[in-house]
Amino acid sequence: NVLFDIDGTLLNSEYYSLLSLQEAISFTHKKIIPIKQLKIISSWPVEKVTKKYEISDVIWNKCYEKYKNKVVPFMGISYTIEKLLEQQYNVGIVT
Repeated sequence: NVLFDIDGTLLNSEYYSLLSLQEAISFTHKKIIPIKQLKIISSWPVEKVTKKYEISDVIWNKCYEKYKNKVVPFMGISYTIEKLLEQQYNVGIVT
């Protein structure tokens, strides 16, 4: 059995997640934090990020909505999944 996470494993979503976080912080606190500075916390759990920057996850999700259609799979993911299925692995996706 092989399980994949979606964000950051199958989908290259980091940049748009950080961009939407930047917008949520700007909306809430009227200040811009550079993406480079936000990248440091990209591996943190959502709860820790929202607490640190005192933003609502609802606002962050609203900001992310406009970018979700721009997120694409990492190169080679389709091929990898096809090969696993050809070798009769059970493949699943979790989030």
